[in-house]
Amino acid sequence: MKILTGTLLSIATMFSIANAEVITKEKSEINYTLSTDKPIDYEMTFSSPRDERCSIGIDVHDEDNIHIFNAVHSMKKGKDVFNLPVKAGKYYIKLHGKSACYNKPFNFKLTKVSGHFEQEDNDNIARATDLIELKYFYGYLQTYYAYRDTKADVDYYKIVLPTNGIVDFELSHKQTGSKSAFKIELLDADSNILTKYESKLLKKKSEKYFGLKKGTYYIKISGTGNRDIRHLEYKIAYVVSKNNNIEMMPNNKFSDATPIKDGLYISGNFNQWQKDDYYKYQAKKGKYSLVYEHKPFERDTDIYIFDSNQKRIFSTRAKGLKEKEYFDFEVKQDDTIYVRLSHAFDYEKVDGDKYKFGILKSK
Repeated sequence: MKILTGTLLSIATMFSIANAEVITKEKSEINYTLSTDKPIDYEMTFSSPRDERCSIGIDVHDEDNIHIFNAVHSMKKGKDVFNLPVKAGKYYIKLHGKSACYNKPFNFKLTKVSGHFEQEDNDNIARATDLIELKYFYGYLQTYYAYRDTKADVDYYKIVLPTNGIVDFELSHKQTGSKSAFKIELLDADSNILTKYESKLLKKKSEKYFGLKKGTYYIKISGTGNRDIRHLEYKIAYVVSKNNNIEMMPNNKFSDATPIKDGLYISGNFNQWQKDDYYKYQAKKGKYSLVYEHKPFERDTDIYIFDSNQKRIFSTRAKGLKEKEYFDFEVKQDDTIYVRLSHAFDYEKVDGDKYKFGILKSK
């Protein structure tokens, strides 16, 4: 058993070891033990003469015997680089090959790299990697459905918002031309999906804006399952800004309604995981108009207005192909009123549709 130890330093790249290895009939497995007392990224480089038949298998387990990494170095390529960002702890690497690899030497270089990385095993909310605002974090989807005890890797990240704000998420990656994609899910503290979208490898990145209330949120990164998404580096970052004219998610029930301010349009978007958007407004007795604007929708929008007792006082259906409409309604007394916007019919076909609206008091 080969033992490699080291600690995280402040420089970007440090501590590396290179070994010449060979798999034989007598030694079909090569094992390493890695140990670190702080989070770190292990960069593993494999190089070899080109060979059409030999593929070296690479597997990594943690101290709890959880399979957190698998990959293959194909000698057809001559060189492969893989990354294994981990928490503090002990990890076990196994290199193995079949008879086609016997007596074919290869080089294995291990380098420790510091920085902001995901920390395996972060496959669930309880072990989510904490994100820091305005800092890029690097991640990799590390496993395939290769063995019965192996699940495809997913990465969870945690965000804590001390106040309400507009959160700008960015996920960037190499543009490979593949139709595969990274899947991004935004979850609340109770694991409910607030929204979900994809970042396709046909482009270099995706960027989304969400209004979120004070609280804890999680980002789940997964892949389409195709091999070209696995071990591909991605980086994720977020920034928070203040704004009073965007929906604050979650707002899919009366108690979570987003406040509307006088004289301001408020914007939002529909998604199939939060089917209704609720807003509240401090109204005076009198007549009002609701102005509703959007680019052409494939589906119509149902608009409901309720009083503070959640009794409906107005309803209508806005036409999807009309980009701007006015709807008149009346409030019988000074009251808190609620506006509910719902896309009629098929929610999957309207996912991501953006809109804005305002409430104007008639003179």
